[in-house]
Amino acid sequence: MLTSTPIIKLLTEELQNTHNLYLVRQTLQIISQEELISGLLDHNPRKQLNIPPEYFQDKVSDGDLDEFKFKQNDSAGDSKIDRNGKLLISGTGKDFLFNYFQLPGHGNKFWMLLDDLIRLVDDEHLDQNGFTNKYKQQILPIKATENEINFLKQNSLLDINFQGDDVKLVTTRSAYISFGAQLISQGTRILDDYWETLAKQQNFTTHHRVFKYSNKLIELIKQLKPQAFENHRKVEDTSEAGIESETFAFDIPYTIVTEQSSKEIREEYGKNFSQGQHIDAVIPGQSISGSLEFSAQFKVPKYHSKNSFLQATQIKGLDTPIGEHDYNKNDTAHTTSSLTGDSAQGTLETKHVNRMLSNIMGSNTGKEVEDKSILHTGNKPISSSLNIKGWKFDSLPVGNQAQLEKHDHSIRGLSYFEKEKLLKRLNYLTPNQIKETEHCHDCLFVNVGLQRVRKIRDTRWIKYWQYKNGLPMGLLNEENQIKYIKEKYLPEMLQHEEVTTTPNELTNTDEIKITKRVANANLFGHSNIKSFKPPYA
Repeated sequence: MLTSTPIIKLLTEELQNTHNLYLVRQTLQIISQEELISGLLDHNPRKQLNIPPEYFQDKVSDGDLDEFKFKQNDSAGDSKIDRNGKLLISGTGKDFLFNYFQLPGHGNKFWMLLDDLIRLVDDEHLDQNGFTNKYKQQILPIKATENEINFLKQNSLLDINFQGDDVKLVTTRSAYISFGAQLISQGTRILDDYWETLAKQQNFTTHHRVFKYSNKLIELIKQLKPQAFENHRKVEDTSEAGIESETFAFDIPYTIVTEQSSKEIREEYGKNFSQGQHIDAVIPGQSISGSLEFSAQFKVPKYHSKNSFLQATQIKGLDTPIGEHDYNKNDTAHTTSSLTGDSAQGTLETKHVNRMLSNIMGSNTGKEVEDKSILHTGNKPISSSLNIKGWKFDSLPVGNQAQLEKHDHSIRGLSYFEKEKLLKRLNYLTPNQIKETEHCHDCLFVNVGLQRVRKIRDTRWIKYWQYKNGLPMGLLNEENQIKYIKEKYLPEMLQHEEVTTTPNELTNTDEIKITKRVANANLFGHSNIKSFKPPYA
């Protein structure tokens, strides 16, 4: 009997949305790899965990008439769910993807509707009898009594207008043992499976797709990554119904990490690299995009026209404020000024330097959203009224009242200026001070740009680290997902040893090679990127 009020857990919209967000994020990472996608997105993956028949019992064990007991068990799986069917998997957003509950008169066991289980894991649109027959040694449905049906209605587990008595229930434990990660929000293969050891033996990774997707999610993924769906083809079904189905040849336009699959090339690269030589080969870790070409991207801002310094030299005004310059004292200077002053400002204010970071990511069409938002550094000229006697300051940021009150900074790092005060202050600058200001602002622009690029590379390094360690790419630190992986998964991975035995015909002995991972600083996320500030800040 229950010792307290029955526990009822309803699937919330927030949990479902968090799960959908996870699916989109994971799919965008693996969409180019058919092995991991494993078939059409609106169906369950073709590659499924296969539980050997010898694990099953032929009948229900004595004294327990509500679920099958397996002949085998997995100690790792037993740490993820208790004997009453309560989920023990830690981590934010980890819960069952269905309503589950306790029933009066059934102790502390947790139950679910059989229809919910069919909805989550069935591709064949089987009815209750067909589904039960398919998994007849794994799932043991119990028919709900009239009192139990009323209990389900009263607690929003069944439609209040439901008519009939054919309601079947299964224990959450038996469902989880049979289907594992398919029933878990943000479920990840191996980490959230009951048969963890079996999954590893069957060459699953944490990157393999687990769920079938709704049409709404597929359309969203198409919008985010349309290039991945360009190379698709329709295949005629040979069945009698003649239904058309789509298979997609996913093609991602860029990669975060490019792998070199040839062991020989990797070893040759390592050998030459250790000797200070270089070969043209794509090696893991050497191809994380986001590099910079300083000479092409970082140019000193120009607050002067072509002949501004020449004019100032001719009138001996390099140390005289530009507001006090009088070019009428020198006819030659006046003639030059007429060519570079107000009459030329119409062209000056539409001529911009293609300033840093504009093509960091190359010519690929499918740039990441994070890159677009972080690397946009273009400055639109404010007003030609900031140009003074051939000295042009139209690229300096002039802010509105709200920006000035918040002390906001422009995208390139300069504070917003009040136009009237700025114009007055610019008149006091001397040509020599303008030259120094150009270099100071250039240092600021470069530092701000470098920190943005560094932030992108830091994000990509984390993804690369996750990829190389067989972890799900895109783990969120703020949801304690990385902490959970480090505490539960990495220790086991570091203890794992691969033993290879090779016969040596010369010595008539077997050579045993033991391969084991050795952790370094990067394995635990300690990259050489410490902060997003310049060293002297």
